[in-house]
Parts: sequence; C-alpha cells; structure tokens
Amino acid sequence: MSYSKRILFGDNPADDGIRQQIVQRMEQWLEPFKFTIPMRRRNRLNVGPQWDSWWPSIIASTAKELKIDFVRINDQLCFKTQAEAEEVRVLSEKRHRAEIEKFLATYKDDPQYAHLKGRTVRSLDGQAPQASNTR
Repeated sequence: MSYSKRILFGDNPADDGIRQQIVQRMEQWLEPFKFTIPMRRRNRLNVGPQWDSWWPSIIASTAKELKIDFVRINDQLCFKTQAEAEEVRVLSEKRHRAEIEKFLATYKDDPQYAHLKGRTVRSLDGQAPQASNTR
C-alpha cells in the first residue's frame, strides 16, 4: 500500500494527526460550496441507459463557460451561491433541451425512432411520459 493510502485509509494510530489535518483542510475548502445541482437525471428519451448521459457534461461545461467556481462531490455539482447554481441550472436546461431537439431532428424520418418525438415533447413540457417497457 502506498504511503498516501496508508495515511488516508489505514488504521495506524501514528497517522491520526496527519489524517485529521487533511480532513480539516478539506472541510475548510469545501465549506463554501453549499448549493448543489444533481448530475443524475433520468433519461427522458427512454433510449439507452437509465441516466441521461448528456446532463453531467452540459452542466459542467456551462459552469466553466460562465467562469463559476464549482466542486463535484459524488453525483452533484456544488456552488458557492444559490444565484450561481440557479444561473447554471437555467442555462443548462436550455442547452439540454436544444441537444434533445437536435437529436430528434437527426432521426425525424427514421420510423424506428418515431415514438420518441411525442414522448420527449411531453417530457420537456413538464408532463410525465407514458410508462414503457420497451427500450
């Protein structure tokens, strides 16, 4: 086991002091990032995986373009203020909707994907799509 892993994850009492320092520094650094946006979002197209693969990259790129500081903790992006989080979320929603519409435009004449248009439009307008066991 490497030295850093031994310190962080080991149970040797000799490493308790440095382990506590690391924890305190991380808590101080993460403390201002209280406002979150979940990075997991249900895949509304009902094609592919359960979680939307576009959403995490869209919100991260939006925050970077707006030059807003953020931290990724588990499956969420954390921001310093509610206003920053809301600004990123609103712009990301618009970009996400545009990506879905671009995707649908690509397959608009393909009969295999004809069922997607109605489902996605209802989903984007706030209505839940009908349950489907086909994927």
